[in-house]
Amino acid sequence: MSIGQSGITSPLNPSDLIPAEVGIPFDLTTVNGTPTKICGVPTVDKNAVLIEVEVVCLSSDDLVIGGFIRRVLAQNISTVVTLGLVHTIHTDKNYAGLDVNFNINAQDVEILVTGHPTKTIKWRAQLARLFQIKV
Repeated sequence: MSIGQSGITSPLNPSDLIPAEVGIPFDLTTVNGTPTKICGVPTVDKNAVLIEVEVVCLSSDDLVIGGFIRRVLAQNISTVVTLGLVHTIHTDKNYAGLDVNFNINAQDVEILVTGHPTKTIKWRAQLARLFQIKV
């Protein structure tokens, strides 16, 4: 079973939509510096998955911009999910507070974006790579 068949979720996509594994854009707008989920990848028991995400952002006044590529290995053993070291493949931003990171929520790996405390930021993310093995 592929990750896409398990269902990748996004706040802006209907819950019954099962997009392809990679290349589907997920859009989100943030209005503060709170980390916010832009998309998530479910895991299953006895599973390891390598997740790579590409993210770009731009503020509504065109003053804040960023581009990110992040990669992490997630493992699910007996329904307990752990994350390995987050690899920063690329970061290009003009405001230090912008960030992309990973979070565990139950058995899902969430991709989180952190915006600017006072600016409206539009984000677009896409899963660039999902590579998994199950035993």
